Amino acid sequence: MDTQQANDNRTVYEFITNNPCGTIATHGDEGRINLANVFAYVDNNFFLYIVTRPDHRKSLNIKEHPQTSLIFTDQNDVTQVEVIGVGKPVDETESVAELLPNIQEVLTRHKSAYWVPPVSQIEGENYAVVKIVPESITYRSYAKDGTEPALKEISVLLEGSL
Repeated sequence: MDTQQANDNRTVYEFITNNPCGTIATHGDEGRINLANVFAYVDNNFFLYIVTRPDHRKSLNIKEHPQTSLIFTDQNDVTQVEVIGVGKPVDETESVAELLPNIQEVLTRHKSAYWVPPVSQIEGENYAVVKIVPESITYRSYAKDGTEPALKEISVLLEGSL
């Protein structure tokens, strides 16, 4: 990977890390698209992890139709990252216990005092961690600051990510 691509990958990684609240689109029954707000943890390989309940719509949809999309935005600088990938429940081969502290840190660091993700509002301990394996990740900035073009687009090179 060349230096420019490495810098571009770092830009996208930092954007998701700094803007972890996004919207996930899943395929539901009868071809319906369902949307939900989620907090995501991204690792150095650009795998994304979200927490839900095993019996919630996101989790059930991903089990039936694993193709999914996520979008992360920053309305202040008119920037977004779109992730298209495949979701799968995290199983014994990837320890949920190892992932939960990372996900909890994202929630703690970015959680608004006025908004708590719905999964945090439900009592109980039965959580499911879903891993999103990206097929493509695209960063788009529409901000115009006088030096950059009005549209800046970066595609992440997923092999050897960071």
